[in-house]
Amino acid sequence: MPIESTVYLLYMLQLSFYVHSIYGTICMDAKRKDTLLMLFHHFLTISLIGFSYASRYHKIGLMVLFVHDVTDIALEFTKVNVYFKNRGGQFHRLNEIMSNVGFVIFAICWYLFRLYWLPLKVLHSTGYSSMIRHQQTNHLPFYLFFNIMLWILQGMNIYWFMFILYFLFKVATGQMTEVDDVREDEVVKEAMVKARSKSSTSSTRNTVKNKSRKTD
Repeated sequence: MPIESTVYLLYMLQLSFYVHSIYGTICMDAKRKDTLLMLFHHFLTISLIGFSYASRYHKIGLMVLFVHDVTDIALEFTKVNVYFKNRGGQFHRLNEIMSNVGFVIFAICWYLFRLYWLPLKVLHSTGYSSMIRHQQTNHLPFYLFFNIMLWILQGMNIYWFMFILYFLFKVATGQMTEVDDVREDEVVKEAMVKARSKSSTSSTRNTVKNKSRKTD
């Protein structure tokens, strides 16, 4: 079955992006808690792109790319503003506000597209609808192979969503006051130090108040 040139171009752009992402994760990015998982994700995505193109499953492949790329746009927007809010030795309030807004949009998009629409539209179609449609012919190449890879991808989406919830918990408990990457150990340690300093400060104030009351 022939594939349109626009679909071919989009597939090649996505393939080249994830090939470069492997190099970027190994040689350029800071080491994080999920670095190995990120590498596995890139290899898995390259496999999905390559095999879906070769087997002409490009329609479902385009849907998978779409639901993931929407959240990536919000993620990159947030990261740019996080990096820009402290530049030139000055703090830029506008970038701080934009990073907060971007993170809220990113969290909503992640849940809506990756945890809701992906299972509802993609996994249901590849796992159930395709089997019902082809049960008479009993001929569906790579059915198990693709569904296993898609479910592994979904498992990683759930795992990374836990980091989003973890960050929201840190903000709600006052351990973090700005958008940052909780996958980095330095960020988590800094948040813990701030939380401990706040608790020690409050306990010191309470001790001083109690002593002053006793003196009175």
